[in-house]
Amino acid sequence: MNQELVSYIERHLKKGISKARIRDTLLKAGHTSESVNAAFQQLSITKPYIFKKNYLWLFIIPFIITTLIVIYVFLPKNLQVKDITKTLTLESKPDFSQMSDNELLKYSADNNTTDACEEINDIYKQGLCNDYVWDSRPCYFKRVMGDYSPC
Repeated sequence: MNQELVSYIERHLKKGISKARIRDTLLKAGHTSESVNAAFQQLSITKPYIFKKNYLWLFIIPFIITTLIVIYVFLPKNLQVKDITKTLTLESKPDFSQMSDNELLKYSADNNTTDACEEINDIYKQGLCNDYVWDSRPCYFKRVMGDYSPC
């Protein structure tokens, strides 16, 4: 009977149940105080490690927090997460319907985009816009825009 108490106590201590709660449960189940004390005594002699609490987490958690703080403080600034709201600001497009063909071409060249090309009425200029003529033939682009100065 004593060995059954010892194994019961051992199982429940491993589960993390307190000694006082185990003792109360055994006493309510009809075991005598002497037999319960003897079982605890026998267990403490044969397996003393079972009564030791694991305090390792008290050292691990502060270590992890300290490490994260040090990494954040000493991490190069170019690797830190930047404020994404500045990057995601959307610029509103101008009203293309109110612009002339040359203004649309200039907008496309200045912003290096073909967004405004669809609004150009002159098919020839629209083709030049879609071909990024300002990059491939900048001198020709100046002439199309009306600038005849030497390139």
